[in-house]
Amino acid sequence: MLRKHYLLSTLALMISAPTFADNSSLEENINNNQAKFATTAVFSSAMIAGWILDGAKSAVKGEAKSFITSLLFGNGNTGPQIVRIHQDDLDKIESIVSGIVLTSDVEDAKSQFESFGDTIEYYRNSAQGGNLDTSILPVLLDYTTSLKNHRAYKESYNPKSYALTSSYALIASMSIAVLTERKLQGYISYGYVQSQARSLASRLSSLGAQTDNYTANLGRIYHFGNGCYGMRTNKNYVDDSVPSYSELKYNDSSFSDDSVPMAPKGCLIRASFPGMDTKQFDTAVYGWAEAEELAYEYINEARDKYRTTIKGENFNQILSTLNNF
Repeated sequence: MLRKHYLLSTLALMISAPTFADNSSLEENINNNQAKFATTAVFSSAMIAGWILDGAKSAVKGEAKSFITSLLFGNGNTGPQIVRIHQDDLDKIESIVSGIVLTSDVEDAKSQFESFGDTIEYYRNSAQGGNLDTSILPVLLDYTTSLKNHRAYKESYNPKSYALTSSYALIASMSIAVLTERKLQGYISYGYVQSQARSLASRLSSLGAQTDNYTANLGRIYHFGNGCYGMRTNKNYVDDSVPSYSELKYNDSSFSDDSVPMAPKGCLIRASFPGMDTKQFDTAVYGWAEAEELAYEYINEARDKYRTTIKGENFNQILSTLNNF
């Protein structure tokens, strides 16, 4: 586990108060975000994306002199750590979605993001040297425009584009960061930044919906054993229409949630989910209704975990910020 002080010095994205207008509410927001990240053991692309968007929105409303120059992606000569965090997230996602990273299109997008990281670091260093090189802004805009429209994130071209949802959230945030900087330097209007934010939100929402649809079909429940009364014995099924465990219904109308007898020995209800251990529940121990409830609970928890890994733990917050930028 990385130590907290190391995380603060090399990974945290911190917005320095001097770059903003004299506004106590902005400084308070900055300090709150720094405190939150100080207590976080591991960063993710989605977490950083959400924080960048919050900072960009505050910078615009506070009429800051600059935004990008206040973002710290590394320390000393360590380079833009945001690139490494992005790679770590893709590696984690690849472990549960086979082959998502090992494609030439995704590798191309990753390479472009790395080049973007190097270029944004150069822009920051020019500011630190006292001679802000605004000629770099068009280059940064070219990178973010290319990345947000990259074929790797398009379902029509990449059937597994849904697995890049958190990656696209990061790219959306960096696109807004660049547009925010251009607005603060007087090149574009706030209204244009807002329209682009809503467009990015629409694309991100579509990827999130793809993830939800895909995840809803993952996981299976098996009734296994001769003691299952012949009811769905040795069949695998998933009933996604079940709204809650307390409302489970059975194909045989003689059974209800209130009157399911204890099943005889030899009836197991098994729940399996890709990449996770299979769980089994003996109806002789739990009863039919309770065994099924536990199986559904396991599948639903596994789906939630899968969705969170793909979309990011703050997906809804990111969408809200983009739509209300």
